[in-house]
Amino acid sequence: MKYKLVAFWLVVFGALFAFLQTRFEYHFYYIEQSQLFLFTEAYIRNKLLLPGGFSMLVAEFLVQFFIRPYVGALVTAALLTGVGVCTAGIVKRIGPVSGLFILYVLPMLALLFMHFDFNYRVQGTVCYLMMMALLCGYMRIRNDLFRLVAGCVLVTVLFWLAGSIAVLFAGMVCLFEGLRKTPKWYISLIWVAEVLLLGVGTVYFSLMGEYRWVFGPDLYYHNTLHPKEIIYYSWICLPLVFLVAFFIRNKNSLSGKKWRAGISCIVQLAMIGAVLWWGMPKYSDAKTLRLKKLDYFARTEQWDKTIEECKGKLTN
Repeated sequence: MKYKLVAFWLVVFGALFAFLQTRFEYHFYYIEQSQLFLFTEAYIRNKLLLPGGFSMLVAEFLVQFFIRPYVGALVTAALLTGVGVCTAGIVKRIGPVSGLFILYVLPMLALLFMHFDFNYRVQGTVCYLMMMALLCGYMRIRNDLFRLVAGCVLVTVLFWLAGSIAVLFAGMVCLFEGLRKTPKWYISLIWVAEVLLLGVGTVYFSLMGEYRWVFGPDLYYHNTLHPKEIIYYSWICLPLVFLVAFFIRNKNSLSGKKWRAGISCIVQLAMIGAVLWWGMPKYSDAKTLRLKKLDYFARTEQWDKTIEECKGKLTN
């Protein structure tokens, strides 16, 4: 069974990498210049003093290598696959129903669409993966008291390392405890109060300027702009995944019979295809890909390729 899981995620990673590299190679070259990383003590120290500064450093460190061929697609595919793996672990802790892989893929798709936005920071996906990994580890703690104490500590740590994603983490652990009907589960509401207090304190002491940066995913977008609604989809679909996994936990496995498993697989693949068919034209910003390609050729002084690419109809 483990070999099948490894093979499944390798296929997902390979498909993501091939898709991103073939369709959006020059997009990654283009966004490399939008984020600056300075490997100096002062720069790193100043970042670490802010909530979410650690995750920003990690993201900026990764993005600086996007100018290299294959690196942008490789890093993005790895981050998204990591989110999928953690989601699978979480779903199986809630309701061990096999075969429903669409639940693992939905958060990945929501984040994938955001990566096509020039103003989106890779920090958002790094933070989401950090949150999912901590949530997956939290759910594996069997002792109720120890788990409650760990949750209190993790909310503070995650808020300082990754920023506003701690709000989603606090909400998910409360939902998890409530669904499991843990004795005195309502104590977990303290974590929501904790993250709200941290957010208010952050704004009050001017560590961040707006509440939308400490309580929502706007932190992971260009700070002078307001993001499109798609940035909230990955936050919305996670509690939906929780609820679906919980309500089908007592159902029979979808992989019980070959014909039923085959139909289920086809239906889920069709649903994923439908989401891509709907989302790609809307969020991929395909009309700018040629401009990004020209920008890369100009930056790398490949003038012959620049001239060749300009043959034919130009709209910019």
